[in-house]
Amino acid sequence: MTPQDLTQEEHLALVGLLRQLAAMDGTVTEAETAALQELGDELGGNRFLQRWREAGERFSTPQDALDFAAHEVQRPEARRLILTLLVDLVQVERRSRAEEQLVGKVRLMWGLF
Repeated sequence: MTPQDLTQEEHLALVGLLRQLAAMDGTVTEAETAALQELGDELGGNRFLQRWREAGERFSTPQDALDFAAHEVQRPEARRLILTLLVDLVQVERRSRAEEQLVGKVRLMWGLF
């Protein structure tokens, strides 16, 4: 499965979680921005930007994004892909405790270890 195979809801869940993850430590770094831009290009720049804005409006907290993802992402292969992309973003730079906790919640929520 590739990011292009995600449904609209799965794509929004991915972007919402990425957005929350990137901001966990209070700032989005240059390396995180570059990684997000690369992923955005892969997903289709305009589609990614549209979802980024929508996620900003819909998910004001990490829990909001988690709740949406828990409800909307049901396909196991979509869950694995989203988790992989979240881990990839966390590994761009030094992990913060908050970032690790969010990724841990996603793992637990979907039973992916």
